[in-house]
Amino acid sequence: MDLRPLVFQQEDVSDESASLLERRKANDSDVFPSVNYSLIVDDVVDNFKIGLFHFIVVLAAALCYAGYNLYYHAIGYVIITACELNITQGNKGWLSLCFMIGLTVSSGILGAFGDNVGRRKVLVICMTVYIIATLLSVFAYNYIMLVIMGGILGIANGGIVTTATSYVLEFFPRSSRGKASGVMAASLTFGGIYSSLVALIILPHPFSLPLGQIYFTNWRLYILVNALPVIPGYLLLLYMPESLRFVLVKGKGNQISHVLSRMDTINSCCKRNDYSFKQAVKLQLLNINKDKTDENNDNDVQSEMIAQSNIKLYKKPWIIRLILLGIGWVGYCFCNVGFTVWLPTLVSFYVSGKTCGHYDIVNSSWAIPIHHQAISHICVNQTSLVPTITNILYANVGTLPFSFLCIALINRAGRKWQYCSLAFITSISVLLIWVIDTRLATMILITIFTIVTNIAWIPYTTWTSELFPTEIRSTVTGILNIIGDGSCVLSTVVFTLLFNVNCTATIILYSLVALSGGIASLFLPDTTNIDIK
Repeated sequence: MDLRPLVFQQEDVSDESASLLERRKANDSDVFPSVNYSLIVDDVVDNFKIGLFHFIVVLAAALCYAGYNLYYHAIGYVIITACELNITQGNKGWLSLCFMIGLTVSSGILGAFGDNVGRRKVLVICMTVYIIATLLSVFAYNYIMLVIMGGILGIANGGIVTTATSYVLEFFPRSSRGKASGVMAASLTFGGIYSSLVALIILPHPFSLPLGQIYFTNWRLYILVNALPVIPGYLLLLYMPESLRFVLVKGKGNQISHVLSRMDTINSCCKRNDYSFKQAVKLQLLNINKDKTDENNDNDVQSEMIAQSNIKLYKKPWIIRLILLGIGWVGYCFCNVGFTVWLPTLVSFYVSGKTCGHYDIVNSSWAIPIHHQAISHICVNQTSLVPTITNILYANVGTLPFSFLCIALINRAGRKWQYCSLAFITSISVLLIWVIDTRLATMILITIFTIVTNIAWIPYTTWTSELFPTEIRSTVTGILNIIGDGSCVLSTVVFTLLFNVNCTATIILYSLVALSGGIASLFLPDTTNIDIK
């Protein structure tokens, strides 16, 4: 497809349109200084009507994105129920640690890969690996194999979390970006609810069926059923085109034609009028360098764009935003993600009648030889398992209405103030667990913590994506995921080593780190209703 018939050159722009561009440039100067307005991709995307295609692309990406939370929640439940794998105090952190290391290693690499070859390609490859590794986890014959599969799942999730939100965001006009990304982030809430509900149905009912060299038990069935929601998302993704904004910025005519044709095809299944995305592009203001449509120069153009993107990242204001967001991601990931995987351990701690004020073990459990550590320290009995899962389920269910409220208000309240407020509430709720230190109070505060931290991700992930232009968006997301995942690794080690030594110090540390992330975020600009280039 020749792109030139779809393009209006600058001299054809009407006076009214030129005035509109000048006003938009002035309004956006604080967020995107020195933007080249000869190419305003938002002017193309903003005129697109929301159709069936947009709902399907959100559904597909959201189900894939939920896979991260599905497995991450599963880690906490498997650790306390896979009794035959000999999981002890000494090795209980291996599974979550290996998962986070895989996530950390792959995030930066696959994020940059998504900026260069496309978001959808990365998503499809990573989802394929995710499904295969999950099936292998179900039939793991020992804990070491389960840990290795956890690392592979971490690598796959690294590509998913760095590209899924960017992929969805780049199909939507600015008026709908916040809600679309909000639904993506809310899918994590769905993952938490589904995972806990499946755990409550399956895990309290032990069974054992011989299957070759292993016994097929309740935790294996749990992992299998827990991963089912990603399958329809993966199948839908196979039919979806590449990111619209990505191919527009790259400027390859044949790819743009394919994306627009696929959007028209899907929307024709639920046609409200004769609206066509191809015709919409013809009506937009878009000045694309004709050299980008020359197939003979694709490699040179690609290399030049990659080099320019790498240079741009280290210039102001992008590098300053990256540093501040890095601090914010450390605060969020260390406290929320790192703490979440240990919620079953913390809840069972209080359910058993213990409190931080009266629990004192002089030596870390890691200092005790593994062969002296009783398996019963990890494997939770059936009496404690049901209330443990139930409390976490209540917390995840409570998140759902607040997630919808957060999505509805994301354009009114703004990304920045929504997130900063929720970050401070997170810090306070964790601190109060230590201050009040009773079973009932802890159950209530864990519910508040789960609700607040889950909905905080809705404005934060949208805000993070919108703070950077298209050509470096996935790269930045990858870098931030490296920082965040590294914080999760550290959080996993800290909780494993410190909690059994000093419960009080552990909780105070998590509270302070969450607070630091909220403070750093105050110095970033808001991006609500702003062009994201």
